[in-house]
Amino acid sequence: MKLNRTQLIISGILLTVALFLALYFSQKPAALIPAPGKATSQPSSIRDLVAQPVSIKPAVEKQGKDLPAGCADLWTRLTEGTVEEFRDFTDDDKAAMKKCSDAVPILAKHNPEHVNKLRAGCSTADEEGSNAMQGNCVLYYFFYKAGLVTWFNKDKALSDLRNDELALLFFHEYNNLDQQKLGYLAQLADELVARTPSYSTLKAKASIQLFQLMSEVTPAKADELIRTIHELNNQNPHDEQLLEMHFVALAMLNDRDKMNEVTESFVKSHPSSAAAYYIRSAYFWQLKDRAQTIEVLKNAVALDPTNARFMQTRDRVEVAEPGAPGVYNIDVNFDLISD
Repeated sequence: MKLNRTQLIISGILLTVALFLALYFSQKPAALIPAPGKATSQPSSIRDLVAQPVSIKPAVEKQGKDLPAGCADLWTRLTEGTVEEFRDFTDDDKAAMKKCSDAVPILAKHNPEHVNKLRAGCSTADEEGSNAMQGNCVLYYFFYKAGLVTWFNKDKALSDLRNDELALLFFHEYNNLDQQKLGYLAQLADELVARTPSYSTLKAKASIQLFQLMSEVTPAKADELIRTIHELNNQNPHDEQLLEMHFVALAMLNDRDKMNEVTESFVKSHPSSAAAYYIRSAYFWQLKDRAQTIEVLKNAVALDPTNARFMQTRDRVEVAEPGAPGVYNIDVNFDLISD
């Protein structure tokens, strides 16, 4: 059972939880590229770790006799390079990447439709312009790199992996998440936090804990997740993604009093946050209070009038039975590689 896209009916609200580690690459590709002069000798965030050049040359040389011609050199060049250098890859280089990927079964684990779209978008600019094309290239690069590093380190124990290799393994497995591997993902997240404590690694841990709670609601799992969320909130009380994560967790527990407290507090502290008003209005929809829902939702639309999700929800709220499922679409996208 894949968990990349899971829909839940919780207290009358349709929650669409999208687990996609790299979502924000397409919007903020530059975030993965260290700024000039920025020290990167001791990276700690997932963003910095996956951006590090990684050598797989010894493993490639060991298995080189079984690889198609030219793949060893291509893969070494790709993993030891940077995002900026990948942008200089020619169309022939990218065609060779596609051909060589057939020799590494693990690369086929990624959603073929999504990877093909990224590959095509990396070669041809679309109506969204060069920024979208740049983002597609960054995504494609990291999917491919993570798959390669995971494949060539498949026989290593976690304790033998360097931090950058561990982060790439987590990236690969996170983007191929299924219910049977939640325990393994939790193990990887714990290892990342222990080795390289940062906001992004702790947020990665929280996201896995959320999916474990979605898989099986128990007091112990709930307590673990809420503790992690509180720790994250102490570090960054302005994170809208964390608010949505907290809301989903509380909805899973049907803790309406806490949902009221959390959403009301965030709105008061962030009166210009459209997302905060949207989540706050979802709380009132759970109470089957159409009038208050519409009143609060108007603020979200006013602050972000081009947001299709907000406007579509408003339209549904006006005609649906109060508290009806399928009206709110809470799309939780965890941007785990941004600090």
